Amino acid sequence: MEFLQKAAAELGKTEQCEFRNNIKAFEHYGTLVVSATGRQTYPSVIFLNMEAKTGAWKQQLTTLKSHPVLSRVPVIGLGDLPSSDIEDVYDLGGNSYIEKPETFDEMMRAAEISLTFWLDISLLPEAHLEEL
Repeated sequence: MEFLQKAAAELGKTEQCEFRNNIKAFEHYGTLVVSATGRQTYPSVIFLNMEAKTGAWKQQLTTLKSHPVLSRVPVIGLGDLPSSDIEDVYDLGGNSYIEKPETFDEMMRAAEISLTFWLDISLLPEAHLEEL
């Protein structure tokens, strides 16, 4: 997550982002919440770490996509999955998958492109914003 935070800072997007290391950071008393800060905020995009060795990402993605508010948030998988698992990312509702780059500079470039696309180019549904 550190490289995403650095990219957001360099792009001037820190105020639009919340960074959490795993789905547990979305929970409050066992229920997913919209904001780790307790404020009623809507994340524009969620980057979900997807590690092949644990496979926990499948349950985390399923949980996010079944949440009444967070289900509408684009989820970008970021990991080291074998090609056989990438189809599952999309089948479970993931919006994109990015293989973790090998160098920090490559990671920064991937974060810059992703944050620019999801925060500047894509639009949130206006009706959804009114629900909050």
